Amino acid sequence: MKCNPHAEPKLDESGRCICAAPYTGDQCDRCDTGFKPSDVKETEIREDSKHHVECVVDFQHASSAVCNSHGRPKSGRFTKIEEITCDCEAGFGGKYCDFCKDNTQAYPACSEKISASIYD
Repeated sequence: MKCNPHAEPKLDESGRCICAAPYTGDQCDRCDTGFKPSDVKETEIREDSKHHVECVVDFQHASSAVCNSHGRPKSGRFTKIEEITCDCEAGFGGKYCDFCKDNTQAYPACSEKISASIYD
């Protein structure tokens, strides 16, 4: 079995591909939600085994999960989720909008009303 080298794969005990995010599939040949194949067409990949899927962020249909539903990925070309930084909504911070800017408020709501009920 050949694993997609873009996925920085490892093999498990039975020889199956273990894909790095955002790659999925038996041969790491598909992109996870929020990502899409780069400009190489799927038909070209099948016809020429030298081409492998390279996943890039799908900015038109970016999954809100990448930025924890509190922002959008900044524009640019990325192939790994670790390379993404987010433009966060007001009140949220962090690379993936994964904490409240006001540390007296509870994540994920970052709301004074909800935080008071959690902390009291």
